[in-house]
Amino acid sequence: MGKARYTLADVRDMLAHCAPDAELVLKKHRYWAIRGAITYTQFPKGEGAGGEKLSRIRVEDGRIRACVAMLGISVECAGKFLPGIFKQEQEADTQ
Repeated sequence: MGKARYTLADVRDMLAHCAPDAELVLKKHRYWAIRGAITYTQFPKGEGAGGEKLSRIRVEDGRIRACVAMLGISVECAGKFLPGIFKQEQEADTQ
């Protein structure tokens, strides 16, 4: 299982700054990140019928990286709000 350093609240804050036109929407089984016509559908909603608070839902780093890539968000901007999320890719580029 991958690292889960950040919560969905952290992702929401990153989206607000790096992609203000994007939004998180609670669907039946998951949260969706929607930006224009592109939708990332793989964020968990947490336990319970209505889901948990965003600050309690842990999100794996790989899901965040996939969302950033799919929605076309700047890696530099996302990295400012979620430090270390792209560290592995940056280290691979320097080698």
